[in-house]
Amino acid sequence: GAEVEILDPFKKIEYEEGIFETEPAKIAPIAALSIGLAIRGE
Repeated sequence: GAEVEILDPFKKIEYEEGIFETEPAKIAPIAALSIGLAIRGE
């Protein structure tokens, strides 16, 4: 469903960029980007 489509790309970016080591303020824009890409289907 939609949750999987959003969470999967977010996790991919999270692991690739090491987001888990950065502050929440830097996570939010990337999470928004992930959701945007998931909605667009890319």
